[in-house]
Amino acid sequence: MIAEILSVGTELLLGHTDTNASYLATQLARYGIDLCWVSQVGDNRKRLTEAIARAWGRSQLILITGGLGPTEDDLTREAIADALGEPLAIDPDQAREQEASYVSQGRSLPMPPGRLKQSSRIPSASFLPNRYGTAPGWLVAKEDKILATMPGVPVEMSRMWEEEIVPRLRALGHVTHTIHSRTLKMLGIGESLVEEEIRDLIHSSNPTAATYATRTGVHVRITAKAAATAEAEAMIAPVEREIRSRLEKYIYGIDEEGIGTSVNRLLRNHGLTLATFEIATAGNLSALLTAGESDSGYRGGIVLARESDLPSFCRGTGIPLIEKIGDPRALQALAVQAKEAFYADVGLVLCAMDREAGTSRGGMITFPVAVETPWRFRHDEAQVRTTTPAETRHRMTLAAIAFLREVLQSQTYLA
Repeated sequence: MIAEILSVGTELLLGHTDTNASYLATQLARYGIDLCWVSQVGDNRKRLTEAIARAWGRSQLILITGGLGPTEDDLTREAIADALGEPLAIDPDQAREQEASYVSQGRSLPMPPGRLKQSSRIPSASFLPNRYGTAPGWLVAKEDKILATMPGVPVEMSRMWEEEIVPRLRALGHVTHTIHSRTLKMLGIGESLVEEEIRDLIHSSNPTAATYATRTGVHVRITAKAAATAEAEAMIAPVEREIRSRLEKYIYGIDEEGIGTSVNRLLRNHGLTLATFEIATAGNLSALLTAGESDSGYRGGIVLARESDLPSFCRGTGIPLIEKIGDPRALQALAVQAKEAFYADVGLVLCAMDREAGTSRGGMITFPVAVETPWRFRHDEAQVRTTTPAETRHRMTLAAIAFLREVLQSQTYLA
């Protein structure tokens, strides 16, 4: 099938991120459906009608998100009726469902007209239940084409796609196989080195392997095409095992697993807890270690906005003020301070030095448990000239976490 996605909403034209289109594009690829066009249209009936008519003329599957609500600027139903030349009318059965839902929310009839318009449909459309909101979707199937509408609220959209639309596409014979992927996420190694290590696997046809440089390290995506997900997973498994046999020490997670989750898992496996001390990092390290993690080995951290705040912090703490923060004695003292403040086993220090401060660009880290391990991160001159301060902090934070993982994995802290 040739598919097209149409995202409706003026907010999208003002720069809001279109997460719905990204999700649906991934889903279409998963089911082997070719996506050829993605469009964004504001809440304007004429322009929306033109976009739908254009999509109907060139695509076999049209997925529309947004514009199904109760307000005057929710115009997707009206525009579809205009584009397909069909009358729009209230469906009595759906109207009763809307009224029952309205009353169940503790409200009294009559229901507002805006809520009632969610019960309208054209003759060729059937309703798609919305179990997580009030606006049902539509499925239009005619002229060997399928048009489906979904709410713009991401959770409502994704559930309607998975629970209502995919089963119908499968029943109609448009979904006959699945394309399933597994992503291995790596830190502490460059993309070119990863590619060199798995070059023979990259040239396979099914499953395939491909490398991607991302903001959170290097990703290797293994993809298989099969009749069912379980079969695709079985095809992926031996390739994953082979990649792990070559690059295991760099792999921190799979699929949606984040860096923080991987560090916390390592800490739990070793029965350790962690505290951090950050200087001029904007709290990047703490943010990564706490993202999406409930059962955490990370206790907390101290964040100073700039290095010049250090003297004020050190007063009254017993930490000797050392002129050069790069001095291992200073780092050790700060790491101990973080450990004691949060009753943690491991103290980690990351200092984002001023990029213009001579050779002291980059950051320092120490990891004192039974031993103290100083570490230093630098940018070369080209990187300093072309990298923003925010990107510098991000790279330093990733390097710090890669170092921490390396020490935990090697167990060099066990003196």
